[in-house]
Amino acid sequence: ENSKGLDGDHVSLAVVLETFQRLHTADGSLFQLSSSLDDLKGVAEAVGDLDIPLRDLLTFSMAPVDVDNREQRTALLLMAQDFAMDHQVELLRCVRLLTQPPYTPGLLKEVEEAHMILELYVWLALRFKNAFPDLPLASKFLQKSHMLIEEGLELLTKQGKMPSRPRRPRARLASARPPIAN
Repeated sequence: ENSKGLDGDHVSLAVVLETFQRLHTADGSLFQLSSSLDDLKGVAEAVGDLDIPLRDLLTFSMAPVDVDNREQRTALLLMAQDFAMDHQVELLRCVRLLTQPPYTPGLLKEVEEAHMILELYVWLALRFKNAFPDLPLASKFLQKSHMLIEEGLELLTKQGKMPSRPRRPRARLASARPPIAN
C-alpha cells in the first residue's frame, strides 16, 4: 500500500514499473504492453516525488495525460500536489475555462488543451470523488469544449485556415460497370 520496499527504502513507482517491464520481457518485447508501460512510467516519474500512497500513485499514473505536453503535465502536477497535501483539487486552479469558439488555429489549440485537461480532471474525479469537488462543472465544460472545438473547426474551415477533408471518389454503381467479357 505504501511505496516502501522490503528493506524500508523508498521505491518509486517508475522503478517498480521498469523492473516489471525488464522481468516480463520476452525476446526484446513485452508483448503489446511496452508503450503502455512507458506511458505509465512517464506519469509515475512526473508525480513520483509527491507523498501519495502507492495505490493512488498508480491510479494517477494510469490517468489519460500526455506527459510530453507541457500544459497537460503542469495540470497533472498541480492536481497531484493538491491531492498529496489533502487539499481539494479545484478545477479553476488547473485549467482556464473557455467559452468562445476559436477563430484562429492557435486558439483552437488552446481549446483542445483545455479539453484534454478537463478530461483528465473528470477521469481523476471519478476515482477520487472526495478530492475533486468540481466534477459537475468539469463535466459541463468538457461538453462545452467539445462543442467549441467543433464550431472552431467549422469556422476555420470556412475561413480557409484549415484544410478541408479530401473527398473520396464516389463508387460507381454496379450497373455502370462495363460487362465482363467471356
